[in-house]
Amino acid sequence: MDARSVSVAISVATTGAQAIALYYMWRSRAFRTYPALAAYLLLQVVFASTFGLLPWGPHSMSGLLRYQMFFWSYWATYLMSAGLLLLTIQSLFGEMMSPLPGLTRLGTLAFRWVVSISIILCVGTSYMPAAMSKYPLVVIGSELMRFVSVLELCLLAFVLLVGHKVGLSHRSRSFGIALGFGLMACGDFLHSALAFNTQNMFTGLNNYLDLSLLMAVGAWAFYFAKPEPIRAAVTLPASSPLLRWNEISLALGKASAQLAPAPAQDFFLSDVEKVVDRVLVKNSLKAMGS
Repeated sequence: MDARSVSVAISVATTGAQAIALYYMWRSRAFRTYPALAAYLLLQVVFASTFGLLPWGPHSMSGLLRYQMFFWSYWATYLMSAGLLLLTIQSLFGEMMSPLPGLTRLGTLAFRWVVSISIILCVGTSYMPAAMSKYPLVVIGSELMRFVSVLELCLLAFVLLVGHKVGLSHRSRSFGIALGFGLMACGDFLHSALAFNTQNMFTGLNNYLDLSLLMAVGAWAFYFAKPEPIRAAVTLPASSPLLRWNEISLALGKASAQLAPAPAQDFFLSDVEKVVDRVLVKNSLKAMGS
């Protein structure tokens, strides 16, 4: 089979896998937990069923018109997909860290700051002389997707290192979604790096990128088809760094939820409060003596 035939076969299989994953998300009601991921899959299916067919469109339509319609719809979908994946990563982090509400709040704030700064950098880079200023949407989409790929790999590493401590296992949907993200990130890195140097969409490299997406969506469909296992109870020792940082985050914020706080004598903020009380008492005694 030539590269064109392989590309068509992989694209059809990927669209089918996306539709299957979307169906299992609807059947298991997982779309309520991961609405951005469901929107991403729906967006991909809609694009593949409409504008994605333009390269094989009727010859009655001008080739230039088909190219322009496909070009702009592809990159617009690409940019929206990057935004939906960012929202998915944020919701997935919140779902994984739900037993530790303080760290969830702190991590979400840090995530939003990083995303905001990255978007500003992506927009600014698109208008640099060295970039393709004629197509800023292409530059912004490529840079943003590269940033999303970094976050996807970080999320996968986070799940592998910390997942078992917050009650997750390799059978959890959170792990399956993070695994799919890791597979996608490998392809997206190459795509964003070589997008400007690719003149033909039917190449072995593009087929490899499409195959990585197919594997990722297949992993999602597999995990959504299975029932979600019961999450293990989180039992952290009083000296756990995660528990300590969660307490600090709760103390700094206004969150009302509490998670088995450590004894008061082990919480270092208690020592600070005692020192402050002593200073206030001494100052009051000096004022009365004077």
